[in-house]
Amino acid sequence: MVKKSRNEIPTIDVNLVTITTKAGKEFGFDTSNQIEVAVQTEDTDSVKLVIKGILRAQKPKESTITGHEITLHDNVFNPELVKVLQGGKVYYFQDAEKTTMSENETSFGFAKYTPPVAGSADKGEVFTLNAYSAIYNAAGVITGYEKTMYPNCQGVPVAFNSEDGSFRAPEYTINSAPDIGESPYEIEWVPELPVLDDPDAVHVTGVEVLPATATIYVGGTTQLSVNIDPALATDKTVAWSTNNEAIAIVGETGLVTAVGVGTAEITATTNDGGYTDTAEVTVQAKEEVTVSGTADTTTYDAGSVETQTFDASAMFTTDPASGIGAITYAITAGDNVATIDASTGLVTLTGTGEITITATVAETATTQAASGTAVLTINAA
Repeated sequence: MVKKSRNEIPTIDVNLVTITTKAGKEFGFDTSNQIEVAVQTEDTDSVKLVIKGILRAQKPKESTITGHEITLHDNVFNPELVKVLQGGKVYYFQDAEKTTMSENETSFGFAKYTPPVAGSADKGEVFTLNAYSAIYNAAGVITGYEKTMYPNCQGVPVAFNSEDGSFRAPEYTINSAPDIGESPYEIEWVPELPVLDDPDAVHVTGVEVLPATATIYVGGTTQLSVNIDPALATDKTVAWSTNNEAIAIVGETGLVTAVGVGTAEITATTNDGGYTDTAEVTVQAKEEVTVSGTADTTTYDAGSVETQTFDASAMFTTDPASGIGAITYAITAGDNVATIDASTGLVTLTGTGEITITATVAETATTQAASGTAVLTINAA
């Protein structure tokens, strides 16, 4: 029985090409639509033993990979890449009016490229070339990328042709040769493409969370914000996180919600650069409130035409006496002999009997809700 290979990797497209120079400079370009790779080998001829026209023995031909010739097809002109491939100098405009230029890269644009002087020792830079191709599954979904790395690359001088009615699409030729003990190339799976950095982007250098400390009560919220340095940074987005979700949780906007008593650290991490800062949020329990009710009596004169009332609010006390939520009143049991104003506790009498009145204190940001009852007896006058 022949075992089927489980690793069959379908790749397509030239999604991205990046280079990393020995000096540590890295940049990428996504305009190439074809990468042509030719294996370079050093061959030794086979040795044959032929006696009287009959092949008696032979030592086969041997081939040793010495490198690759890599050709990038259909590119736009990239002066920084050309400088790496063959040397020279790239100049940039230094002002919006484009009156001065220097080798200092600016956002005012490319001004001039000059190749090395004939006979110069400037031959470009040695670099690693990374080529990325997409890996698809049967559902048409990208499941990752194949990254092929070619070491010790050096460029071949570039020629620029022009033709009426056609955009220039130069080809860049690169020679890759492994060092002693080094593989001629490596292939690995990566989950996603590297992000190409905008050369005109203003990068984040720091972040500050405000306020640095906050105190809230269970069930309450507080809004945190950030100061990004510099103020003109291109990407000011941050991700929020908490070190203890049992104490406090935080949303995408920095809104913190208190869950339990204790202290939690809320951290903001910048998308650009991964800079962090932390605020300490202390969560306290809300103050307990008690409501005490005292029974009372009053009289009702059935022969009177006047409205007869009783102030039921006087039947209740709270601890603490102030700094608590609003109090409302309701008749919750008893005879149908009265009505009550919910906000003032003023009882309007309509007969004789006994009623139970409940006073309820509303919850606030710092105090708990509470309620208490008292019985009012209404006797005949």
